[in-house]
Amino acid sequence: MTTPLSRSRPWRRLFVWMMSGLVVLTAARDSGAAGLEPDIGRYRYQDYAPYGREARGTFKFGQWATVPADAQTTMVHWGDPKRWNEANVEEHAIVVHPVDGRRWVWVRAYKDQKVNRRYAIQTSRAELIRNGRVEDVTPPVGMEGQPYALAEFDGPFTVRVWGTVSQDPRVCATRSGPPSADTKEDGCDPMKRRRWFWQHTITPLESVENPCWVGSGAKARAVLRQDEVWWDSNGGWSRGAGNLDGAGIPDGTGLRYEGMQTIAKGAGFVWTGSNGNCLYLSVEPGSDPAAASTK
Repeated sequence: MTTPLSRSRPWRRLFVWMMSGLVVLTAARDSGAAGLEPDIGRYRYQDYAPYGREARGTFKFGQWATVPADAQTTMVHWGDPKRWNEANVEEHAIVVHPVDGRRWVWVRAYKDQKVNRRYAIQTSRAELIRNGRVEDVTPPVGMEGQPYALAEFDGPFTVRVWGTVSQDPRVCATRSGPPSADTKEDGCDPMKRRRWFWQHTITPLESVENPCWVGSGAKARAVLRQDEVWWDSNGGWSRGAGNLDGAGIPDGTGLRYEGMQTIAKGAGFVWTGSNGNCLYLSVEPGSDPAAASTK
């Protein structure tokens, strides 16, 4: 993620070393909140991102893989194929937003498999921008994660989010011995949650060519283009920049994107991307015995 990204998914400066994803897909129906635009299903995010099925993609700077854990859950890993056991994950969910009633792709947390730590996300403010309107889509207090992308939509949209990230206390509680400087530094101390800001714009494009592609099918495909920028209180700006308020926190103005990827129908993440990134091949092991045995 996002990868992505990366998928693709937040916070991303803090986890720039974590290109990873665990995607949790929960079947849900739009409740149709009164006074808001209904979902218009011309585009569905999951038609581009390979959720709900096993797949593997090799791109210029690494590898991603999707592995469904059960009927509702798909793990999306990002990393170096030579150190695949250290690949990291993001947790995504497709849920009905309890405030606006729409179906959303939701990012709940990040996990660093190398040290088996889960970093939970909390949203303090979230906005959806489309068709010239800005909507407050901040989730209720106590709901883990952040709204990431509309699951169904009819054209370009932007999501911007402010929040904090910390290590899940359930993970911290499993450690033996008294707290140490290390556990407090890595986020187990709830008083040291890191603050972050993230924004991306999703733009459907009817045809983008990938000259790197050696897999089956067309080199030009329909895609979702993702432009993104992020900031966190530990590392500052990544993939772009923007204005800060008097407290040194991004105010959502003057933003400049410097990072992007495209997600292609029938191929998946990183179809094309910044710095010449591109997808060479993606396969579904169930239909390719040789690929299924590849580690």
